Amino acid sequence: MSLDLPNSTFFIQLALFLFTLYILNRFIFNPLILVIEERRKRGQETSSEAIKITEKTQTLLAEYENKRAGYREQRHQKLEELKTKLYEAQSKQVEAARAEISRNFKKEKDSLAQSIQTAKTALENETISIVKTVTEKFIT
Repeated sequence: MSLDLPNSTFFIQLALFLFTLYILNRFIFNPLILVIEERRKRGQETSSEAIKITEKTQTLLAEYENKRAGYREQRHQKLEELKTKLYEAQSKQVEAARAEISRNFKKEKDSLAQSIQTAKTALENETISIVKTVTEKFIT
């Protein structure tokens, strides 16, 4: 074995290695790198789309809460208006009932006073009549 001449197996192995590297690179590594890159891009797109959807959801939720609060405030105002109208209507009814009761009470009081006056007059007349009758009986 001579050291001067290079061993031809080295060059054959080197050529086979380079050929294998070329084949692996062309049919396995490059397509695999393309698939990985495509997957990464889709992941980023999906992530950015999810962020947009989340932001839109937050915006819609804020709008919903604002509308809900507005509707709640309107409902509260209408309820207060109805309470005020109801209170006013009840007050008017109570005042009308009081006025009616007062008129009826006054009528009854006047009627009772007149009945008492009539009874007093009748009683006085009867008393006078009885006194006359008793006086005549004593005198006679």
